[in-house]
Amino acid sequence: MSTVWQLSQQYRLARFLTVGGFCGLMQIGLLEALVKFLTLNGVWLLSVANAVSFTLSALVKFFLTYNHVYADRRNPDLFWGQLVTWSPMQLILTGINLLVFSVLNTSVDVRLASAFSIVITLIINWVLNEFVFRGKRVHAVIDNYATFVPNEIPEDITVLSEETVMSN
Repeated sequence: MSTVWQLSQQYRLARFLTVGGFCGLMQIGLLEALVKFLTLNGVWLLSVANAVSFTLSALVKFFLTYNHVYADRRNPDLFWGQLVTWSPMQLILTGINLLVFSVLNTSVDVRLASAFSIVITLIINWVLNEFVFRGKRVHAVIDNYATFVPNEIPEDITVLSEETVMSN
């Protein structure tokens, strides 16, 4: 496995955690706003508010993930297919999020229940995103640096195998 690929994966995890953290804070903020402004009480209404805030933050997360976390795999031709693949995954994650939230909401603060359910779904999401945003990694050398080129290779780039890159 090349060092460039390993670095790309480490930075991908950092980008994923940054996007996930931002969207998690967004979800908690939306939940807080829904609860405060709509004066929601009761487990059922809080769960609905949590589902709405989770869904809205998940949509933002998809676009940020597509454009920043997996930018090296971004392909406009595959966008709608990735969105269609992502949607059922989000339904499952919403169910998991709601289940964890509903169980915890009866014994802890709403924000803590939401934060814990976000962490659980964040871990599952990291694994599932590899299926949604999978893409062909093309190894290339640009100005003597090994890199990945998404999908289309410009004519002025020499494509080498990973073995050739590693031996240089």
